[in-house]
Amino acid sequence: MRRVAVGGVGAAVRAAAGWQAARQWQATTGRRATGLVSRVKAAPRGGTSSTVRFMDESGVPHQLESPFRGSVGQEVQVGYPAGRPQRARMIGGFSPWGFPIMATVVGGAFLAVAAALLTGR
Repeated sequence: MRRVAVGGVGAAVRAAAGWQAARQWQATTGRRATGLVSRVKAAPRGGTSSTVRFMDESGVPHQLESPFRGSVGQEVQVGYPAGRPQRARMIGGFSPWGFPIMATVVGGAFLAVAAALLTGR
């Protein structure tokens, strides 16, 4: 039972990493806009959260919340799938890719442990 649980955790973490990576890839290959950090606030679990305002290709204003640590007035790059600015994400730097990279590593470790338990090594 423990083997199945460890393997399940590993698979779930890897699936979450894949989902996040796919969303980030969509943001980097779709439309791009320059955004402006309009507010920085303390996040509930520590760290900071930034509000970024940008305009889509039709000139309609939007905003997104990001765990990005910015400063008010800072210009940042935003990406989103064509016609879906509500799915906008920050692009560039390590921060947007941090979760998918770390989840892939952690999920891989869980899967390796599950494989070792299954083979008895």
